Amino acid sequence: AERGFDPRFGWFGLELGFVLFDALKQAARGSTRVGDLIIAGRDVESLKIVQYQSYVLRRIYWQGTGEDGSVERVDADALDDERPRAG
Repeated sequence: AERGFDPRFGWFGLELGFVLFDALKQAARGSTRVGDLIIAGRDVESLKIVQYQSYVLRRIYWQGTGEDGSVERVDADALDDERPRAG
């Protein structure tokens, strides 16, 4: 896949600086939230995820099964948000 220009990083390979800054921000805040940069821990070819590559966290949700057997998703703002109550 061709990588386009990302204004956060410029043309000079400044991505590492932004990743480190974002990691410090997350550590100071004590949580990982939607919009933060995350690093893939392993390759997932079916999703085109590459180990050690940084990605923007676009969505966090709790997933469960409704009473009728349907899949239900409840969006969260951070990885440490409390699980929603059932029902």
